[in-house]
Amino acid sequence: MPQTVIVNGEEILVGENTTITVLRKAAGIAEETIAFYQTDNDVVRLLQDDDVITEQVPEGATIEFHPGQIGLRFEDHSNDTRR
Repeated sequence: MPQTVIVNGEEILVGENTTITVLRKAAGIAEETIAFYQTDNDVVRLLQDDDVITEQVPEGATIEFHPGQIGLRFEDHSNDTRR
């Protein structure tokens, strides 16, 4: 069954087979973004590109897209001469 989600402050009706990839393209959002939404309990849930929205996201939720990667970043200091 179709449902409504919010992307960039706008309500968008998504079909029962709509994936994050399809939503990203329809909303004009760059492919290199990470999709997520926040639950009522303030838990952040990351969404995969092939996730079907109606199966993963509750009606009326706000789906956000963050550029780049989320998580720890590792910096290689193996050639660092400061010791």
